[in-house]
Amino acid sequence: MYPLSKYQLLASAKKTPILLTRLFYDIENQIMSMQETIETKLTDALKPDVLEVINESDMHSGPATESHFKVVAVTKAFEGKMLIARHRMINDVLAKELHNIHALSLHTMTPDEYFEKAGKVANSPQCEGGGK
Repeated sequence: MYPLSKYQLLASAKKTPILLTRLFYDIENQIMSMQETIETKLTDALKPDVLEVINESDMHSGPATESHFKVVAVTKAFEGKMLIARHRMINDVLAKELHNIHALSLHTMTPDEYFEKAGKVANSPQCEGGGK
C-alpha cells in the first residue's frame, strides 16, 4: 500500500504528528491481518485454553477479504458468566476492530463446556446477502 517501509513510515510520522494516529492505525493493519490481530488481542486478554479465529469472508458476497469471522474461545475467564457477559468481554477487547468487521460469530465456552460438546460448534449459516 505504501512505497515506504514501515520503519520509514514511523520515522515520517514522528515528523508529522497530525497524521500520527491514522498512520499508526494503517501500519498496525498492514503488519497483521485482521485475523492475526483478533487472535493476538484475544490471547492476551483472555489467556484461552482454546482459541480458533476462522476467516469466513470467502463464504460471503462482496469484495471484502477480512469482514466475516468465527471465533471459538474456551477459557476459565468465562466461568460463572452468562453468554451475554462473555460476548461483551470479547466485544470490549475487539472494540477498535469491530468498526471494520461486518460479522463476528462468537462461540464462547468454559473448558468443561467445551469438553461436554467434544469441541464441536455450530456451522456458520449461508450468507443471506447474495452469497456464494
